[in-house]
Amino acid sequence: MPGTSTVSVRSARETDFDELRRLWSALDELHAVIQPEFFAPPGPSGHRSRHELRRALTGAERALLVAERAGADGLAGAVHVRIYDAPRDPMIRAVRRAHVEDLIVDETLRRDGVGRELMHAAGQWAKRRGAEQLVLTVWCGNDAAEHFYQSLGYRTVNRVLSLDL
Repeated sequence: MPGTSTVSVRSARETDFDELRRLWSALDELHAVIQPEFFAPPGPSGHRSRHELRRALTGAERALLVAERAGADGLAGAVHVRIYDAPRDPMIRAVRRAHVEDLIVDETLRRDGVGRELMHAAGQWAKRRGAEQLVLTVWCGNDAAEHFYQSLGYRTVNRVLSLDL
């Protein structure tokens, strides 16, 4: 039954790399399908490197959080979040924000509360660092993600348009 399993969230470790690569590859594949003009399909070893994982694990301004589900093998999902301060521009409110770089939930565990727990943990992490807002990007064609974020109270604040030349 969806939403009934116990999910725990913790900071990622280097030993999570293989599981994170599995999750990231699924996300990268989805992006390549819905926006092939922007994203290349991942190869057999994926796009993400151990160096990228290390970078996500270091520094006070970024976090890579992972979810585990009680009684299940492997990671249930992950969220990569970073702090950024608004640029010094008189047009933009000087607000500390956190940006969700990636949210990934194992395809077999979606609609089971994993994404909700990860987003809650990302928000708490960001609040502890003084962020006033949590922002993210959803690519056109990822309707499930857009509906999920709307169910959490997110609203559209910007749209990016493109024109092939």
